[in-house]
Amino acid sequence: MKFSTKLQPIASRLDLAQKVGFEFAEFWISDAMLDDVDAILEVAQGRGMGYVLHFPNSGLLDDRALANAARLYRELSCQAMVIHDPMMRSCGSRLLGIDPGLRLCVENSRHRGDQLLNWAQQHDWLTLDVEHFWKFHLQDAPFSELLDRLRDFLDRYVAKIGHVHLPGYAPGHPEHRPAHHNAALACAVFDLLSERGYQHFIVSELDLPYQSEEELRADVTLFRDWTATSAASKP
Repeated sequence: MKFSTKLQPIASRLDLAQKVGFEFAEFWISDAMLDDVDAILEVAQGRGMGYVLHFPNSGLLDDRALANAARLYRELSCQAMVIHDPMMRSCGSRLLGIDPGLRLCVENSRHRGDQLLNWAQQHDWLTLDVEHFWKFHLQDAPFSELLDRLRDFLDRYVAKIGHVHLPGYAPGHPEHRPAHHNAALACAVFDLLSERGYQHFIVSELDLPYQSEEELRADVTLFRDWTATSAASKP
């Protein structure tokens, strides 16, 4: 599994992520950024990091913008492009027409009840957002129920999941906190994914105020501690 942070493709933020030990990053891309992808490539290439793209959440994107998104994906050797349902409907077929090899992983958002199953069934590739799963699909159900429902969901759909968002969410708290803010959730999800052979990105998706050295380093420490414990427990 590839533990990652999410950030804008800005040199100072990538420098900080590398400084604290991140080897992988999810790039949040706005529609305006697709006007000059050479700038993103200049910042990102040559660092020895692995990347995933988060497609713009809104905007009327022309063919040039879509071609630039596909170019970023190829030249950064991305494993996935995260995309929301509305943008998948408006841009998905056009993106795949430009590059059929794109892995467009559609993210669950405010899906509830059967909406979540419809989302999972209709797309080839998925981004599982654990925070959205808990907050919206389960409407902040008890932690034990979350784990039971996640276990069932992964048993059915893990082969379609190409990307995971894992903020440190807890009911009653703000969204998009670093993963270490709910270490019990993070480690439980690491276990569930590892048990099912998941090998793609797991992203601590955090808002800008949390993108400090202290918070990022604590996330890296959390994952390293889990990795060490997991390895020690294997025969």
